[in-house]
Amino acid sequence: MVGPFRKKDGSETKCRKCGLDLHTPERLERHSKKAHGRVVPRRAAPDNTIRDNTMMGGP
Repeated sequence: MVGPFRKKDGSETKCRKCGLDLHTPERLERHSKKAHGRVVPRRAAPDNTIRDNTMMGGP
């Protein structure tokens, strides 16, 4: 049942990851990119070299 004051499907404003409720769908999109869109860079090995299986001498 859809009431007269329900939000439409395309105008979701609540973040699914943290539950934050924003005013507009545009703000939700910006929030998602800034707060949850970061990719953690891969850390190097303790001796500051990146390990690669091709350098280990394979078949």
